[in-house]
Amino acid sequence: MKFIKALNLWEQETLEQMRDKHELSITRKRAHSILLSNVLGFINHSCQFESYVFEQPFNSSMVVACFDEFVKTIDKTTYVLIDNAPTHTSHLFKESIERWEQSNLYVKFISSYSPDLNLIEILWRKIKYDWIPFSAFQSFNYLKSDLFHILANIGSDEYTITYI
Repeated sequence: MKFIKALNLWEQETLEQMRDKHELSITRKRAHSILLSNVLGFINHSCQFESYVFEQPFNSSMVVACFDEFVKTIDKTTYVLIDNAPTHTSHLFKESIERWEQSNLYVKFISSYSPDLNLIEILWRKIKYDWIPFSAFQSFNYLKSDLFHILANIGSDEYTITYI
């Protein structure tokens, strides 16, 4: 059984920094945080992990493309538990489910507001709050480097979660 969720990485910038970059058209809400990276990941109870990183916001076609790539890697019946994010409930995503089922990949939706049922939510919390060192926040390049190191080593002795 696999679990999927997107992890968002944000770099904080002040309004003054953004003005210096001539990004004056950014709305006030967006001025506080600029989305820089998204990670879509699949994980199972054995901590086998597969991830896809994007330097832009997700949309349904990107998520479908990740599932299309992931389905090529499975060799047995696989269930993916997902939340009800808009990219998972879009027409494009839902019309792809039947095609994935022909390859023995089954998508199951978990109840709303139940992140504890989705193992990858535990992984994202572990990455954000335990594994990324404080020093990574000196710059986005450090943060990105540390994140990529963690993503490449999930399941190793250093980055393992034991799910009960």
